[in-house]
Amino acid sequence: MGAFAIGAYLLATAYRRITGVWVDGYSGGPRSRRSAMNAVFIGIAIAAVGAVFGLGFELWWPSVAAGIVLAVLTTVWGRHFDRLLRADLREAA
Repeated sequence: MGAFAIGAYLLATAYRRITGVWVDGYSGGPRSRRSAMNAVFIGIAIAAVGAVFGLGFELWWPSVAAGIVLAVLTTVWGRHFDRLLRADLREAA
């Protein structure tokens, strides 16, 4: 976990140094910020349901199903979020 955080920090620093700009997903605009918060809450809910059924009933498949749903959700919602963020940044410019 520490190596990932250090690597992400170094990558962001290098990008900022080369391009001179850095935009995170939360400073783009209201639509992209709302979309990101919705994705976080829905992702936590799906993970919690998978964990409750997987650990509470000692079943293996609910956790696997939740992981698959989260992987698909991350891909689809990530593309949607990118579209919203670009539109918000375009309107702000």
